Amino acid sequence: MRCVSALHFCWCLAPVVDWDKKSDTYNKVVICGQRFQCISPKGCAVHPYLAGYNLDVKNARNNYPNVKVEWKAIFESFRAEHDAAVADKTEQQELLKKEEGMTEPQKNRYRKLQDQAAFRKSLEKELDVDQEDTGQEVGQSPPCPPTTTQARPRRKDTKKAKRQRARRDRDNAKADEDMSAEDIVSSETRGLEVRPA
Repeated sequence: MRCVSALHFCWCLAPVVDWDKKSDTYNKVVICGQRFQCISPKGCAVHPYLAGYNLDVKNARNNYPNVKVEWKAIFESFRAEHDAAVADKTEQQELLKKEEGMTEPQKNRYRKLQDQAAFRKSLEKELDVDQEDTGQEVGQSPPCPPTTTQARPRRKDTKKAKRQRARRDRDNAKADEDMSAEDIVSSETRGLEVRPA
């Protein structure tokens, strides 16, 4: 256990869904649990550092001071997404069971009503968001957005990526200049008759 306390080895903290039917945690969110060397440049073989996993372990291994622990927030957000997906799946299965005893016109009417209800819900959500945005009085400061932690932080741009972006921007600017030059030439030649020689 000295290797674990010295952060030579650790277990992957990435959230995954357990699909082993023999397990007690079947279809529940658990941590990956793969053992890997903390000092390795990639991290876990399945969940590498570059994808945003196990950064807490990497930061602790590199002795970065005052780094916020994020794996719990990532785990909880993954669990919430999974629970929502499971709830949607069970709802769809219940709706399919309900449709089994219906005739085709009844099924079509039932689906139409479901689509209308889903559309109304999406409109209500949009209206709630709009009301929150515009529901403040004059001179009042805007409401503070909720603070959330990013699930996976972006990688820093490398020199190669910066060069590629600069080259792409130059090419786009050149293409825009060519298009504007063609527009100028075509506008000058409009209305002119071509005389045969």
